[in-house]
Amino acid sequence: MDKRAPSDVFLSSTVTAADYRAFKRAKDKEGIADFVYQRFQERYLKPFESKEHKHGFAMMACGCLMVEALQSFWTGSAKSGLSGPAFSNFFDRVERFACLREHSRHFYKHVRCGIMHQGETTGGWRIRRDASQLFDSEHLVVDATLFLSALEKSLRDYCDLLRASDWDSEVWSRLLMKMRFVCEGTLVAKEG
Repeated sequence: MDKRAPSDVFLSSTVTAADYRAFKRAKDKEGIADFVYQRFQERYLKPFESKEHKHGFAMMACGCLMVEALQSFWTGSAKSGLSGPAFSNFFDRVERFACLREHSRHFYKHVRCGIMHQGETTGGWRIRRDASQLFDSEHLVVDATLFLSALEKSLRDYCDLLRASDWDSEVWSRLLMKMRFVCEGTLVAKEG
């Protein structure tokens, strides 16, 4: 069986599987970095640009999904699988989230799992959109707006690193491995 995604499958709003394969053949770092930015931005960040529909819980749910997805792109993982360690590794690796490093296990349990499984935060953690800092460790408050803003900046940093790195670098090797899994997954989804 051919494990390539059908050419007409859109991996983002403007990039098809065929486009991605053409970028890869040409070793078009700029094209791939732009595609990665577009894919994450439109799926996880853009829905919250409208103030009319903004809600901190929905923002944090998408933010948590984006942390796991970005981490899987960073590591080249087929799927997140170990979500708890993904948060620890992401917060340890990304300086913009240094304030959550010591709290990553509790963030995962009380914010990510609380929102995803219970529809609420647990353990006294709170989500706000009007705090003055991304994380208030004394009151266990995460500002959803600042969290998404830090994620967007981290996404830009990652795409800038892709642009600046050699095609044969580890960061590109992991991204290409992850994209292989993404393309294989779109094939299964389309056939299913």
